[in-house]
Amino acid sequence: MAPAAAPGPVRFLLVLLAAAARPAAAWDLWALRCGFSADCECGFGPDLRGLEFDLATNLVGQPLVRQQVMKGVREFLENPNPVKPLVMSFHGSTGTGKTYESLKRWIQGNLTNCGRSAFLFDEMDKMHPGLIDVIIPFLGPSWVVYGTNYRKAIFIFISNAGGEQINNVTLALWRARKDREEISLQDLEPAISKAMFENPQSGFWKSGIINEHLIDFVVPFLPLKHHHVKQCVVSELVQQGLEVRPGVVQEVADSIPYFPEEEKLFSSTGCKTVASRISFFF
Repeated sequence: MAPAAAPGPVRFLLVLLAAAARPAAAWDLWALRCGFSADCECGFGPDLRGLEFDLATNLVGQPLVRQQVMKGVREFLENPNPVKPLVMSFHGSTGTGKTYESLKRWIQGNLTNCGRSAFLFDEMDKMHPGLIDVIIPFLGPSWVVYGTNYRKAIFIFISNAGGEQINNVTLALWRARKDREEISLQDLEPAISKAMFENPQSGFWKSGIINEHLIDFVVPFLPLKHHHVKQCVVSELVQQGLEVRPGVVQEVADSIPYFPEEEKLFSSTGCKTVASRISFFF
């Protein structure tokens, strides 16, 4: 029997998973928060078995994501008095949303309402360079900013920056006979750092967030293989209340483009187009 999922971590997980599934648009900021009490905790707690279970069962083919997210969130939530908020940066395939640039005022208001909030900044690679630095005062080890204690907040940056580099490193390691599941964060960090530092179009370009080392965890999303896509197809069929037919699962997975052209190892679009393709096979 699956462990009961704590309300806060579950909401947190659902937002992360939704980020990978939304259609392309402009850069967006969105947040999770509870009530309007300055002392509220938004359902977060030290018992993260629910989050761990959901990551293991619903986040397909991302062992490094599970490892980094669980490590970061567990250490952070088990500390009753963190000296700074938890800051994580997700790289690889991401979701997107509406543009929202009134960052300082919006964050200040939400943190006042609830100290245990999670703020997600989507499409960082499309943000104007320098804009994100407006939130630097909220990310460091200060005690209070603008009269608000923000140290229990979680900030997550979601970016396509580094996605191509992650794919290239994963492919190179496969050709060197290192299995995808054996890839470590250390294998990928140099490539991600290079993409963050050297891309003048990125929202992280010459950012104080990078220069002041305010990001606690870098979380890489690896390209998905054929059997991962099949898992996504099965999950989508179940969600739509459709019969899980092995033939349909195979056909949908086969219809998705894979790279490189010769080996066809990894899905070019991850699982993003799975839902829209299913209707063609029923």
